[in-house]
Amino acid sequence: MGSAAVRPFGRLVVLLATPRAARWVMAGFIVLLVM
Repeated sequence: MGSAAVRPFGRLVVLLATPRAARWVMAGFIVLLVM
């Protein structure tokens, strides 16, 4: 159960660490908020 929860968080950290991914994540949140 712990490993299953750690994997997604690790991916999010890696995505946030990259500027390109961060921009896509921000765009995704904006789209969700608009919808």
